[in-house]
Amino acid sequence: MSHFSQICKGIQLPTDKIFSFDKIREVHSQIGELSRLIVKHEQKGLNLEFKYLMKGVYMLFMLNDIDITLLGIKKDHYKLYEKFGGNSIIKRLDNYGNLELDALILSWNPSHVSNYFKRLFLK
Repeated sequence: MSHFSQICKGIQLPTDKIFSFDKIREVHSQIGELSRLIVKHEQKGLNLEFKYLMKGVYMLFMLNDIDITLLGIKKDHYKLYEKFGGNSIIKRLDNYGNLELDALILSWNPSHVSNYFKRLFLK
């Protein structure tokens, strides 16, 4: 077991304040969250920072045996995340923290990424 996995066991995730992941913890022993994806203002399209972020997240979770990744995203962005493969919507939210916007909590299993994700982020 990696150092990162040992640290993560039993620790509350940032989104636990908005939505409880207790049921997910019953199924998956190693979970991680990619938080701060929801921001008020952002650029259009896939910029290099986003590409490097997603590749880094993929590598971090794959190399540390994380079973499932949890993400909070804007509802409007689901069209893109749906193409990543290995994800499903856990919860729809009317707001995310103090941001008044429609949001989704997704689960993402990086070991089931699509060819689209591999082509766009891993090459």
